[in-house]
Amino acid sequence: MKVNTDNKKIQELIQLSNENPDLEIIPMVNYEVCGSDDFQYWKCEISKVSKELYMEKDVAEGCALVLGEYDIKDHLELYLDDHEVEEDVDSYYQKLFDKQKIKEAIFIWLDV
Repeated sequence: MKVNTDNKKIQELIQLSNENPDLEIIPMVNYEVCGSDDFQYWKCEISKVSKELYMEKDVAEGCALVLGEYDIKDHLELYLDDHEVEEDVDSYYQKLFDKQKIKEAIFIWLDV
Protein backbone atom coordinates (compact mmCIF):
# COMPACT_ATOMS: atom_id res chain seq x y z
CA MET A 1 0.00 0.00 0.00
CA LYS A 2 1.36 3.40 -0.95
CA VAL A 3 0.89 6.31 1.47
CA ASN A 4 -0.26 9.59 -0.07
CA THR A 5 2.51 11.96 1.00
CA ASP A 6 0.97 14.98 -0.73
CA ASN A 7 -0.93 15.84 2.44
CA LYS A 8 0.97 18.45 4.49
CA LYS A 9 0.14 16.74 7.81
CA ILE A 10 1.47 13.40 6.52
CA GLN A 11 4.67 15.17 5.45
CA GLU A 12 5.00 16.69 8.94
CA LEU A 13 4.50 13.27 10.53
CA ILE A 14 7.12 11.65 8.29
CA GLN A 15 9.59 14.45 8.98
CA LEU A 16 9.08 14.34 12.77
CA SER A 17 9.34 10.54 12.85
CA ASN A 18 12.50 10.60 10.72
CA GLU A 19 14.06 13.26 12.98
CA ASN A 20 12.98 11.41 16.16
CA PRO A 21 12.96 7.67 15.39
CA ASP A 22 13.01 6.65 19.07
CA LEU A 23 9.89 8.61 20.04
CA GLU A 24 6.55 6.88 20.47
CA ILE A 25 3.76 8.00 18.12
CA ILE A 26 0.50 8.58 19.99
CA PRO A 27 -2.78 9.17 18.10
CA MET A 28 -5.22 11.42 19.97
CA VAL A 29 -8.96 11.75 19.37
CA ASN A 30 -11.56 14.01 20.93
CA TYR A 31 -13.58 12.36 23.70
CA GLU A 32 -16.75 12.82 21.63
CA VAL A 33 -15.41 10.45 18.97
CA CYS A 34 -15.09 7.65 21.54
CA GLY A 35 -18.41 8.33 23.22
CA SER A 36 -20.42 5.66 21.44
CA ASP A 37 -20.27 1.88 21.24
CA ASP A 38 -22.30 1.89 18.02
CA PHE A 39 -19.24 1.67 15.77
CA GLN A 40 -15.81 0.06 16.03
CA TYR A 41 -13.87 2.38 13.72
CA TRP A 42 -14.05 6.02 12.72
CA LYS A 43 -12.66 7.73 9.64
CA CYS A 44 -10.56 10.66 10.80
CA GLU A 45 -8.50 13.45 9.34
CA ILE A 46 -5.17 14.56 10.81
CA SER A 47 -5.68 18.06 12.18
CA LYS A 48 -2.24 18.48 13.75
CA VAL A 49 1.08 16.71 14.25
CA SER A 50 3.35 17.79 17.11
CA LYS A 51 6.17 16.73 19.40
CA GLU A 52 5.15 17.22 23.04
CA LEU A 53 6.20 16.41 26.57
CA TYR A 54 3.55 14.38 28.38
CA MET A 55 2.78 12.68 31.65
CA GLU A 56 0.18 9.99 32.22
CA LYS A 57 -2.50 10.95 34.73
CA ASP A 58 -4.40 8.13 36.38
CA VAL A 59 -8.14 8.62 36.24
CA ALA A 60 -11.06 6.41 37.28
CA GLU A 61 -11.61 4.89 33.83
CA GLY A 62 -8.37 4.55 31.93
CA CYS A 63 -5.56 7.02 31.65
CA ALA A 64 -5.51 10.62 30.51
CA LEU A 65 -2.46 12.63 29.52
CA VAL A 66 -1.20 15.97 30.74
CA LEU A 67 0.62 17.71 27.87
CA GLY A 68 3.34 20.34 27.86
CA GLU A 69 5.79 21.45 30.54
CA TYR A 70 3.58 24.28 31.83
CA ASP A 71 0.48 22.09 32.30
CA ILE A 72 2.52 19.24 33.78
CA LYS A 73 4.06 21.57 36.38
CA ASP A 74 0.63 23.05 37.12
CA HIS A 75 -0.76 19.53 37.66
CA LEU A 76 2.21 18.59 39.87
CA GLU A 77 1.78 21.72 41.98
CA LEU A 78 -1.84 20.75 42.69
CA TYR A 79 -0.75 17.20 43.46
CA LEU A 80 1.95 18.33 45.89
CA ASP A 81 -0.48 20.70 47.64
CA ASP A 82 -3.24 18.07 47.89
CA HIS A 83 -0.86 15.49 49.35
CA GLU A 84 0.95 18.00 51.57
CA VAL A 85 4.33 17.11 50.09
CA GLU A 86 7.03 19.62 51.02
CA GLU A 87 8.94 19.63 47.75
CA ASP A 88 9.67 22.21 45.09
CA VAL A 89 7.68 21.68 41.86
CA ASP A 90 10.77 22.00 39.66
CA SER A 91 12.74 19.38 41.61
CA TYR A 92 9.74 17.00 41.65
CA TYR A 93 9.32 17.55 37.89
CA GLN A 94 13.00 16.72 37.35
CA LYS A 95 12.71 13.53 39.43
CA LEU A 96 9.76 12.36 37.34
CA PHE A 97 11.55 13.28 34.13
CA ASP A 98 14.66 11.34 35.23
CA LYS A 99 12.47 8.32 36.06
CA GLN A 100 10.87 8.67 32.59
CA LYS A 101 7.45 9.39 34.07
CA ILE A 102 7.50 12.54 31.94
CA LYS A 103 8.27 11.64 28.33
CA GLU A 104 8.36 13.13 24.88
CA ALA A 105 6.34 11.72 22.00
CA ILE A 106 4.97 12.56 18.59
CA PHE A 107 1.23 13.21 18.75
CA ILE A 108 -1.19 12.85 15.87
CA TRP A 109 -4.35 14.87 16.54
CA LEU A 110 -7.35 13.30 14.77
CA ASP A 111 -10.74 14.85 14.03
CA VAL A 112 -13.79 13.38 12.36
